Amino acid sequence: MNQKELALKELALRYKARNDFATFLYLKWERYDKKDFLHNWHFAYLAKMLESTIPSLALRQNLELNTRIMLNMPPSYGKTETLARAFIPFGLGVDRTRKFMYISYS
Repeated sequence: MNQKELALKELALRYKARNDFATFLYLKWERYDKKDFLHNWHFAYLAKMLESTIPSLALRQNLELNTRIMLNMPPSYGKTETLARAFIPFGLGVDRTRKFMYISYS
């Protein structure tokens, strides 16, 4: 691939990441954390559930709008990375007027 094709591919990937949380999560994990992303079913499910809390995305994807989510998962399943370090920046990128409350207890 030449430089122009690589640049167009990168732009398409970034556009998809702005509109799809799962893609955003995978890219964040690979590029920011510099780690391999270990795919598992719960990440895809969690991505859809979290997308359903943003009204514009829920409407666009025909998802039922969720106004509250409580997440209980065992340790080391990617809760903090998914919610605090990936979803909040994604949500603010989609809608800057959104407000988030992230509470953790250990």
